[in-house]
Amino acid sequence: MKILIKSLLIVAFLGAAVILSAQDSLSAKGSLPRSYNRGWYLGGQLGMPMSEGTFSSFGADGFRPGWNVGIHLGYRFNSIFSLEVGGNWGQLFMAEQNCCLSRNYFLDVDHWRRYAYPPEGTNGAYYRDLKSVVFAQRYLLQFNINILGFFPSTRDGRWKLEFAPTASAVGTSVDIVKKEDNAPLKENVNNWHFGYGGNMQVSYAVAKNLSLGLYGGFTHHVGKSIDGMPDIHMTNYVIDAGVKVTYAFGSKQKNSSRSGSSYGEDALVDIPFEPVDSAVAAQEVKESASVPVSNQLSLSEEGETKQDDGQGVGVVEQDVAKTAGTVAVADVDPVESVEAISRGALLSQEDIPVIYFSFNSVWIEWGERSKIDEIVNLLNEYPDTRIRVIGWGDDIGTEAQNKKVSLQRAQTVKAALVKKGIDADRISVEGAGINSEAASRDLARNATTIEQL
Repeated sequence: MKILIKSLLIVAFLGAAVILSAQDSLSAKGSLPRSYNRGWYLGGQLGMPMSEGTFSSFGADGFRPGWNVGIHLGYRFNSIFSLEVGGNWGQLFMAEQNCCLSRNYFLDVDHWRRYAYPPEGTNGAYYRDLKSVVFAQRYLLQFNINILGFFPSTRDGRWKLEFAPTASAVGTSVDIVKKEDNAPLKENVNNWHFGYGGNMQVSYAVAKNLSLGLYGGFTHHVGKSIDGMPDIHMTNYVIDAGVKVTYAFGSKQKNSSRSGSSYGEDALVDIPFEPVDSAVAAQEVKESASVPVSNQLSLSEEGETKQDDGQGVGVVEQDVAKTAGTVAVADVDPVESVEAISRGALLSQEDIPVIYFSFNSVWIEWGERSKIDEIVNLLNEYPDTRIRVIGWGDDIGTEAQNKKVSLQRAQTVKAALVKKGIDADRISVEGAGINSEAASRDLARNATTIEQL
């Protein structure tokens, strides 16, 4: 029990350290967003293994689950494939099965064999009075295949459903003890085994680089029985299930070639805003110029209600998918539009930060909130300056949906600025649709602010 408590504390400490590290990385300014569909990741896990050899965790006298703690290190090649190595350490607890009782087996310690009817004076104990306490160390290699990565609608989502064939080396050290008083009958029965099997795991990204998940797996062991008893059954397997926490370092993105872009970080925690009236938004978009669109964004998530964030900003997010295609956007030459807006400006476009959004989201997120304050400070410093906020999307989905969500991203930024005290008449919005010049989908989902007089 003491070992289990210590293990829980270690896992809790690891989880807290990962979360704090993630928060620090999200609050950093001036760094490019990273792609978390590839790159290195590190994590920890806590599991409850159950096993069967000659003895079993599903013993005749009751259920005897074990415990383990572990770490894993891996590299994600893309949204589908990743390769990881790991290790876990813990204990297995097993006792006699029903067949051991019905056959009245007896363990002869001196010659290390079993009897149904032991000779008189044999040194040992009946199986019904024994249990195995197994310390197990496992070192594994597994190849993860994310099933959801094969489908465009779920490829960039927060969920992962992974199947993982595994190969492992397992070391066991067994003590055969008496149930009554845990007195050892035989100690330190040591063996190494080769194991093969597979895991299934489902995880959810609570932040771009931080995932929590559940896993379950099966491993068959080659060689002698893992419980240290003379072989009866050929099963010799371990079933393991538990929780995992994973921190992804990701890979660095290249800056986009689109003129005037100033990229910052991306995150997942939302800041509320008050939606802009759709009729007013439509009129603003008709008056604004738009970059041509070749493809559009598809949303599958339902709209949801956000509560007050403690700063007096209450919000209800609109259901983008249901209202897609209701806003008309004019198409003009993008170069001419930018030059016309920027001519004679007091600020350069590079001075105004870009706001990034998550997939299927029109919410300004925690890691981007400080950028709103930066824009507010600039507008307060130049009170005669007006700006246009242009929303963008990535290359997934229909044209109508992409124009709609890109407009709503621009509306989100405007609403947040107005909540901070900026006059709404100083801000116009535009939904530009797909950002075809962005280096990645993470960079494509943004709201770019262009100054105008």
